[in-house]
Amino acid sequence: MQPLENITAMMVFARVVDTLSFTDAANSLGLSKSFVSKEIAQLEIRLGVKLLERPPGILPLPKSGAPGISFAPGHCRK
Repeated sequence: MQPLENITAMMVFARVVDTLSFTDAANSLGLSKSFVSKEIAQLEIRLGVKLLERPPGILPLPKSGAPGISFAPGHCRK
């Protein structure tokens, strides 16, 4: 994996966490919802943890995704 892919994935993750919505994150970043979903899925695979729950509506964070919160807000905002 290239370092740029890591940065992109973390920026996408940060925006999803900030908005609690794949759709809102995609819209705010100018990306498709599909791209956002795939980036999160690939990041979860690379890290070996589930970062987000995916029920319809609001996105609660599982405990394994919580450490990413300390990195995400304020570090990757557009």
